[in-house]
Amino acid sequence: MRKDNTLKLVFIFLFVVGILAFLSLSYRAYLLIVNSSFTDSTFNVLLIDDNAYLLHLDKLQREAVVVKFPSQGKSFLNKTRLRNSIELGVPIDGMIVAKKKLSFENLEQDLLGFRSMFKVYLNAYDFKLSGLNHYDLLRIYLVGESISRNDIVAEVVRGSDGLSKNEQLSKIKDNFRDRKIFNGKITVEVVNATGIDGMGGMVSSMLTTLGYSVLSIRTEEYKDSKITSRIKNGSPAIARLEKLLDLKVENGLEASIADVVIILGSDIAKTLN
Repeated sequence: MRKDNTLKLVFIFLFVVGILAFLSLSYRAYLLIVNSSFTDSTFNVLLIDDNAYLLHLDKLQREAVVVKFPSQGKSFLNKTRLRNSIELGVPIDGMIVAKKKLSFENLEQDLLGFRSMFKVYLNAYDFKLSGLNHYDLLRIYLVGESISRNDIVAEVVRGSDGLSKNEQLSKIKDNFRDRKIFNGKITVEVVNATGIDGMGGMVSSMLTTLGYSVLSIRTEEYKDSKITSRIKNGSPAIARLEKLLDLKVENGLEASIADVVIILGSDIAKTLN
């Protein structure tokens, strides 16, 4: 009798542990999905080993762009996503930095193929993810698998400084456009209050690449960064701005003919140093 009771207790204990483990895994999966960055029709990832690669995926058009920066991985390290975005003139949604050399070979042909994705999953300590999570990796892989190799644009960019890279990328920047944002015809005014000459123009170039219509750029005295919009929150185009600039959008608008006013303040300037 005592043996039967012991077996029941063991069974109940194992059942409870199993339920808790299931709930824990389910909650982790839920958080991965909720915190996913790949929620728009396009996604740009910067992958860095010895080389650097800029991978653009368009899941609606089933197109991809891969830009290789040979032996230039170090020039992108220790910089924020925003700084790399501004220097390239292309918005970067996520970054993957590899500790080992040549971790992303053949990216031009395979995109982030199964082997590369599996390598990142299994060797978490060899890769640093910024702005994306492991659920995003799965989505990148699945979108990549849906794209014909004939619809991949591959380019090589050489140059040691951000301005040189930006200029070389200019001929293919239309390939990075998000058509949903472009077709939405959202107008933007950029206010440079960073104290850094030319910052308004560089951010405007990046936004134009993505598909926003920049109506004006002006300079003001030092202010805190903020985004104000007459477009309701929940719009994918507004959410993309929030993620890109790491700022919350406020409803309402200062005197402006644009749909959105972006004030670049000294706090953003500090993240670029």
